[in-house]
Amino acid sequence: MKSYKKTRGAVSVFLVLILVPCLLASSIFVDVSRVELAKGDTLSAADNALNALLAHFDTDLNDWYGMVASCQNIDEFYAQSKNYFLSIVTSQDLIGGGNTSSDSLGEVIGGVYDYITGSGSGELSGDVTNLLMMECLSAEISEVSDADLTNAAMMKAEITEFMKYRAPIELVTGLIERLKNDPSSKGVTEVEKNEPLVDKKSKYYEAEGELLSASFKTYRALMRYYNKAEEFGFSKNTPAQMLNDLENYKEAYRQINKVLVRHMVNTKGLKPYELLVMKDRMEFWDGQFKEDGRQFTQVYSRSEEDDSGKTVYYISNSKLTQLVSNAKTAGDTFESSIEALVTAAGEMMKMKDQIGYGDGQINPVQWWKRMDEATRTKQAAVKDAGEALVKALAKLKSAKDNCEFDEDVSTENKNNFSRQSDRLKKIYDKCLSGNRTYSKNSGSNLDAYLSLVVTYESICKENADRLTPDSKHEEDMILIGGSKYTVREAEEEIRKKMTEQLTQLTTCMDNLTKIVDGDPDGIGNGSLDELAELAKKYRETFHAWKDEAYSSDTEMGAEDRREIEGGYEDSKKKHYDTLKFAEQINEEAVEILKTRLNNIHEQLEILARVQFSEGKKDPSYMSYLDTGLASFFGADNLVQKARNTIGKSRIDSAGNNQELNAYAKEMFNQHFTPKPEEERKVTQLKDTASNDYNPDIDPKDPDYQQEETPYLFVFFYSQWKHLNEENFKEFDKQEKEKEEAKEKVDDFSKEQKEKSGKYRGPDGHDIQHDYSEGARFKASSLVGALAGTISNLVSGNFSEMRDQLYLLTYMTGMFSCATFDREGAFRLLTKEQQKELDGGNFQNYYAGVKGGPTEPNTWLSERYQDSYNKSLTGKMINEENNRAYLAEQEYILFGKESNKDNVKQAFDYIYTIRYTLNLVSCFQHFWNNSTIVFIATALSAATFGIIPPAAFKVVLLLMYTAAETAIDNLRLSYGFPVELYKTKADDWVINLKRVKSFGAFADILTGKPEKLVKNKNNKGIFYSDYIAVFLLLGVQNGGKLQTAMIQRTGELMQANLRQKGLEDFSMKNSKVYFSLNSQIRVRPLMVTLPLFEGEAGDMESRTDWCTYTVKMTRGYI
Repeated sequence: MKSYKKTRGAVSVFLVLILVPCLLASSIFVDVSRVELAKGDTLSAADNALNALLAHFDTDLNDWYGMVASCQNIDEFYAQSKNYFLSIVTSQDLIGGGNTSSDSLGEVIGGVYDYITGSGSGELSGDVTNLLMMECLSAEISEVSDADLTNAAMMKAEITEFMKYRAPIELVTGLIERLKNDPSSKGVTEVEKNEPLVDKKSKYYEAEGELLSASFKTYRALMRYYNKAEEFGFSKNTPAQMLNDLENYKEAYRQINKVLVRHMVNTKGLKPYELLVMKDRMEFWDGQFKEDGRQFTQVYSRSEEDDSGKTVYYISNSKLTQLVSNAKTAGDTFESSIEALVTAAGEMMKMKDQIGYGDGQINPVQWWKRMDEATRTKQAAVKDAGEALVKALAKLKSAKDNCEFDEDVSTENKNNFSRQSDRLKKIYDKCLSGNRTYSKNSGSNLDAYLSLVVTYESICKENADRLTPDSKHEEDMILIGGSKYTVREAEEEIRKKMTEQLTQLTTCMDNLTKIVDGDPDGIGNGSLDELAELAKKYRETFHAWKDEAYSSDTEMGAEDRREIEGGYEDSKKKHYDTLKFAEQINEEAVEILKTRLNNIHEQLEILARVQFSEGKKDPSYMSYLDTGLASFFGADNLVQKARNTIGKSRIDSAGNNQELNAYAKEMFNQHFTPKPEEERKVTQLKDTASNDYNPDIDPKDPDYQQEETPYLFVFFYSQWKHLNEENFKEFDKQEKEKEEAKEKVDDFSKEQKEKSGKYRGPDGHDIQHDYSEGARFKASSLVGALAGTISNLVSGNFSEMRDQLYLLTYMTGMFSCATFDREGAFRLLTKEQQKELDGGNFQNYYAGVKGGPTEPNTWLSERYQDSYNKSLTGKMINEENNRAYLAEQEYILFGKESNKDNVKQAFDYIYTIRYTLNLVSCFQHFWNNSTIVFIATALSAATFGIIPPAAFKVVLLLMYTAAETAIDNLRLSYGFPVELYKTKADDWVINLKRVKSFGAFADILTGKPEKLVKNKNNKGIFYSDYIAVFLLLGVQNGGKLQTAMIQRTGELMQANLRQKGLEDFSMKNSKVYFSLNSQIRVRPLMVTLPLFEGEAGDMESRTDWCTYTVKMTRGYI
């Protein structure tokens, strides 16, 4: 038991129990402290490494534009900065064994002990031991995403930082002072109040002039229709009469069709038969066979001279036999041919007594055609046989008269010769000599032949003219309206009447259309709907002007109230008379007139469609053989069309007139349109009993007006019935002169606008969009925006505008605008020289202050003291240094593809502002100007009072304002200041004092710009001031527009630096912020001793407590 009570070693055990946990805790605190100490060292290393990287900034960018950003190849220095960071992190060492990976605390402590006590070698070994034992697991240096100068936020911050120390308020002092010294700047606020008043007043008087002019032109269009309708004799019954005429024409073509089918369709080439007469052939052959004839040798056999020397011709027996035989053959052939002809014509001859125009009779022309077809070949045979007969007869006659028989000729032959001679002579005399006498019942072939041919010839002769459209036979005459015509005459009459009728219809329809839909190329009237809108517009604009005038607290508002109430020239009566006029042109009155005119047009169009059709044929289009009745252009064409269209076989086979007439009816129904069914008219008209479709709209007869003329036409007539065609021409002449003058002034203004807005910088130096957004400067109310901005600038209220003023001053101080050089030269002139400037001499004056690089107070001076031609960084602003020279600020504003477009847009905006300011001034100072009143009164008189003087005053003032504004733009483009608002008439450059007529007024407004452009009073603001205000408005807008403008500022810097030789310069490579990301592990030292093995748990194997991440961002801002 005593052994259990021993206490030796208890304290040691206790100490072990107490000290081991204490040592473990202390070791943990030591290692954790090492981690925290390592963090501080790492952050310091990261800061140093990033600052070293930032040292590589772009000196060119900073020198030219004050921007601090990385050099273009900053990525090449990332590895160097990273190594610098690593070297700092791993050099926080103690001198010792130098084994940075040693796990032996003893070695570390031993090394320290040897160094302190001087044990061992007593010298430093040169090796180091890393007491913190930091291990860099990863390290990366990179730029921050989007943190470059293409980012508008970065650019804005850089510009703000740059401008903080450059007193931006001082840089806008010039503009502020000019606004303060210009008394008219206070009037801009008044202009903003008066602008809607002037706008509504001008719109009212424009509406009044438009209404009265449009009403008068509509009245003239109505009178044009009325006069034509009266000339054509149009009345309420005219449509029905025209329809009746068309019905008559349809019936006439029914008759024409019948005649064509019966006599002409199938008879092309048919010729009248004539008796075969061969006297001329007999004479021919007699001549051939007489003694001195060419063929006399065929008659005799031989010849001898008798004692007296006379030649005697002899015919031998054989020769005589030949002659007799040929003669007999000729006689036989002729007799057989006529017999064949008689036989062929036999059937037709049996029907000759049936020829006539009764239903059961045979049509004579068709009988003739069939006879021709039946006997044509036989007739040819008879003719050939007759030729042979007269030839044989001529030989026999020659033999008898000129020859003697030879001794061998037999008596029989002589007798035969006599018989054949007599026979042929008889046939010739009977049938071929023109004899028409015959015996009806002789039974002779010759008599039968003569009977046939004489009958045939007679029938052909009687009906020959039926084959033409000129036949005057009763059966062929065409009845139209009680008169009879041949086919040719009927076609011509119908064509003439329908053409005349169609001309009347289309003329009236055209005039009606030009009333309803307008006639801009003729009288110039608008549509009836537009007229009603103009009347409505007039009423609305009057009340709008009146409301604006009574709500206005300006002097101009008071003047307008007095004008409305009749304070000037009994204007109240005039206003309310015109209002009453406008009340008559209401929707109901216009609709009544429009409906009536449309109804008339519809009625006339129904009739016109019957006679004329374009493209696809209208169902009511009246045509025959697919041709309009007014389009045949002659009966011969009509006949030819019928022959080409109508089938012939039914005609050829028709047995009598009944069948022929039935076929003619069938063909008419087939080839005539509209289809002429029973009881159907050509077309169907609208109501002809009421006045709804009555084409007569007489405004003159009071009794007639009550029911049959739309009231609006009667009203117009009552207003202007005293005017005639000559007055109309005078009105048109005045209108034309007015429009030409307006066009002349408009062209002048446009020309001067283009001239003032012409880009003068280097060609081909447009800025290419690289990264900027597309938003462009726009202002819905430029005058209102201008007034607000001027008010803020003059009042000195900059507290809310600081950053915007920084941006504005930087943009205007670093870059040029379109008049940069001219305004600079202007300011270098003396006050006296400035007052002498005009459009013709300003360039000479500017050339006088051009100077050179070393000449002080000249435009080209490069002395640093002369800052007027230099940027905020002291660089010359010129074509060499600025790629878009004379268009840079405009590019910032508008960002268009070309410098020309940007400059033009700027001048257009200024023109808009100046036009509004000038318009208010013009109405304020010239509304009652004696010259304007005189010209307006003269113009009104030239319109016979139709257009009142006030309406012309508005036109004159608008023209005056346009020309003056164009001159103002030119003054600005020349570098001159222009009054912001012209507070008195003398401020106007264009002087009207000597103007006495409208022509002179137009001439002076479009005079030579060199004489009109003057530096009037050396006061006002410059073009650059307008651009500065636009820029300020743009950056105040914020959002996408401010972003785009800042980005375009960067694109200008980029383009300019590239032009200076830095071809690869890119704002994208101008980095502003960089980041370092690294992961560090501090190796445990104390907790890894064997003493604590198993006691420290998993602290040795875990890394989260001794590993940390370093993230640091550094930049130039």
